[in-house]
Amino acid sequence: MHTMILSAAALIASAAALPSQAQHPARNPADDVVVVFYADLDLTRPDQARILDHRLNVAARRVCDDARLVISHYRLRHLCVREALADARGQIGSARLSKTAQIAPLSAIVRRAS
Repeated sequence: MHTMILSAAALIASAAALPSQAQHPARNPADDVVVVFYADLDLTRPDQARILDHRLNVAARRVCDDARLVISHYRLRHLCVREALADARGQIGSARLSKTAQIAPLSAIVRRAS
């Protein structure tokens, strides 16, 4: 019995000593960026602006999602989503205010904050 307890303790200790990268796969940098297109939307219409907002929210949650995070890291994910949305909305606002709207991009890049 004593040997079994020591073996279990050794197993737990060795698992805890593994580097975190060995426990969790590395993030693919491509997962940190999503391009959201809105050329099909008329952003002067509130219903169409809501559609874009929904697309941005989905993209921000996707780039900020990390299966490795535990419940206690919810605040970090929330901050990531908020920063990604602010950046994307800033891109869209700049494009809409551009005097050269004909060549303004009709997409926004939603990215994980670094």
